[in-house]
Amino acid sequence: MIGTESLTPTRTEDVYRGDAGDAPVLFDPAERRLHVLNDTAAAVWDRLDRRATLSELVADLAASFGARPSAVRRDVEQIIARFAADGLIGGEVAAAEPTPASRRPAGPVVARVGALDAVIDIVIEDPDVADAVVRAVMPLATTRPAGSWIHAAADDRGVWTVTTSTGTVQTVGSRSGATLRVIAEVNQLAVAATVDRLVLHAGAVVDHGRVALLPGSSNRGKSTLTTALVRSGAGYLTDEAAAVDRDGACGPFPKSIALDPGSFPLFPDLAPVPSGPLEHRLARREWHVVPTDVGTLGQGGTVHAIVCPHWQAGTTTELTRLAPTDALHTLLSDAFDFTAGGQDVFEILTGLVSEVPVYRLDYGDLGDAVATVRALLADGESAV
Repeated sequence: MIGTESLTPTRTEDVYRGDAGDAPVLFDPAERRLHVLNDTAAAVWDRLDRRATLSELVADLAASFGARPSAVRRDVEQIIARFAADGLIGGEVAAAEPTPASRRPAGPVVARVGALDAVIDIVIEDPDVADAVVRAVMPLATTRPAGSWIHAAADDRGVWTVTTSTGTVQTVGSRSGATLRVIAEVNQLAVAATVDRLVLHAGAVVDHGRVALLPGSSNRGKSTLTTALVRSGAGYLTDEAAAVDRDGACGPFPKSIALDPGSFPLFPDLAPVPSGPLEHRLARREWHVVPTDVGTLGQGGTVHAIVCPHWQAGTTTELTRLAPTDALHTLLSDAFDFTAGGQDVFEILTGLVSEVPVYRLDYGDLGDAVATVRALLADGESAV
């Protein structure tokens, strides 16, 4: 029972503690749930690492706040009960066992790419699929030693299996599907290998050493806006995964820019020139544009602004700054799983929303959106 004198509440493993602006927060990665705390709840949570009994917690808090223990006890019991109901105390979350990498299948290595902290060998026997994949991943080519691999092969029925060194196995029914699956697995391995930085599902551009992140799930316009910004003169960093370190810096992940059919009419000069049936099919589904065909590559810099794009036809351009807790909710939905990095990576996220302005950008005109983001980057003042 919660009120038992000898009760020693313990934290659930891998719940992260941070501050979004002035608001104390907890994040439960198992449930992907954010909890915003008041000052008393934060004080209770911060004392749970001391293996104190309930009575000891009450006495400690009463002394800290200069209050009577009888007045503090009820609040503490309610907070502990709430923590227990939310699964934040009283249990353990088993850590997932990593899947051992198996031996790389035999076959030709058609490309070796450096993707964030991963170096990946890509093994494909079909020459047409290999050529299509190589064109898409060409900007990431490296000669560094590989620690990961992706293998794609078809059986005699034309069913393709794409496997990776992490144990992922995907089955697809066409050569175009296999091509896109391999490209997607490059992104997945890149994110999985980058454990000491926060990786957001975001585009990123840089100008004068100042980075704008453009987070958002698919079909929110981040690749389209990234492309337009690079065409306007900003340096390209990524259109898929932006990795931010503890100092608030974001470096390059210069993969090919992936544009879907909704963006095709905006950039007709970037259309691929297919040379065979496979490339014709791919060109109808997704363009993979070499960044240097659009503009220049950037070297990275400090994150100066975070702009969450929301495109809708006919919408007037409007930039709205989000409060830190709202920004944290938003960015958590766009953050790749950072369980491996734990509390350290969560602190990068809370530091961003506390120190860098986060905006929602509603727009219907791409030119207006570009001008808005470029204006933010042109502001040389502190981003706080």
